[in-house]
Amino acid sequence: MSELWYRKTNLPFVFALWCVNREFYEKNKKEILFFYKLLKETKEKFFKDINTLIKPIDDIPKEYIKFYLKNLDYALTDKHIKSLKLFSEYLLQLGIIKDKPEFSFIEV
Repeated sequence: MSELWYRKTNLPFVFALWCVNREFYEKNKKEILFFYKLLKETKEKFFKDINTLIKPIDDIPKEYIKFYLKNLDYALTDKHIKSLKLFSEYLLQLGIIKDKPEFSFIEV
């Protein structure tokens, strides 16, 4: 799916976001920022110890799993945001969603 999206748009496909309701964020900034830091540290630790943490799954070799995980894009750049907005435009045009989502991101 991501390859097709990239070929058509020249933008990265965003498979997932870590999202927090704005009202909840405003009331819990300290905890949210702590959790964000924890997620980031956990990801870094995972990739540091990846050889001991991953195991083969059925017929999928450990080296392929490692290659796959290391080649995912974990960033959220301007291109990723542009891609999210374009995807939501398509969903709106197709009638899959009724309202255009409002995206806002905190700077950390």
